[in-house]
This record gives sequence, structure tokens and C-alpha cells, in this order.
Amino acid sequence: MERLRKEYLTVDVSDIIQQPLSIEARELTDAQINSANEAEPVKPIQLTAEEWFERGFVYAIEAKNYSEALHCFSEAIRLQPDFAEAHNNLGNVLSELDHYAEAEEAYRQAIAKDPNYAAAYNNLTILIKNNEQRKRRALAIGKVDRD
Repeated sequence: MERLRKEYLTVDVSDIIQQPLSIEARELTDAQINSANEAEPVKPIQLTAEEWFERGFVYAIEAKNYSEALHCFSEAIRLQPDFAEAHNNLGNVLSELDHYAEAEEAYRQAIAKDPNYAAAYNNLTILIKNNEQRKRRALAIGKVDRD
């Protein structure tokens, strides 16, 4: 193995002699380049709302990439506005990003889309409770006006 390594992996690129392409190969290469330049650009893949939702879930839960998850859940909702689970998960991502008012609105949208969706009620309750605790802590250290 060491002999092979020395013989083949220690060669400098400048030491490799490259043969010029034949006329036929050059013509074929030029034709392929021209064809590629004239082709229509590749169109982005059109995903379904469910596929956007699944991608968002992976970004949010597995990768903790909340900005991409936000984009994915927003696309799912754009394609299917009554998608309660997407609204709920959008709320979760917004909450992770400390956008509490927007998160609350997303949870309320999820509930409006599906009044029996228990997870959205649970997440909304937790958000409101945590917001109240944040306000109490801020009041205790004098960072919020007492209204």
C-alpha cells in the first residue's frame, strides 16, 4: 500500500502530461457547452404543503435551524392556509426565536383552524404562562413600566 501511495499520490499536477483533445472530442464538448447554455434554467422543486411541513419539522427538531424551519412552515401555510399543525409549529419556532407575540398569533390561528387541536392549546397556555413570568421578573428588576 505504501508503495502505491508513493508512486501515485505524490505526483505533482504539473508533472502530469495532458494530451490535447481530438478534434471530434473538442467539437462534442463545445456542442454540449452550447446546449447547456441555451437550455432553460432548472426550475425549483414545487413542494406540497405537507412536504414543506416535514422539512420544517426536521429543521426545527433535528437541526435546530429555526430560520429555515420558519421558512418551511410559512411555505406550508401559504400553500394550505388551514394547515393547523403548520400554524402550531410556526408558533413553536417563533417562540424559540423570542417572537412571542407572533408565536401567540400562530397558536391562535392553529386553534381557529382546528378547535380540537390540543397541542395548540397547550403551547398557547405555556407561552402565556412564560410571558407572565418574564414580565414579573422584568418588573422585579425594574425593566418594565407598571401599567
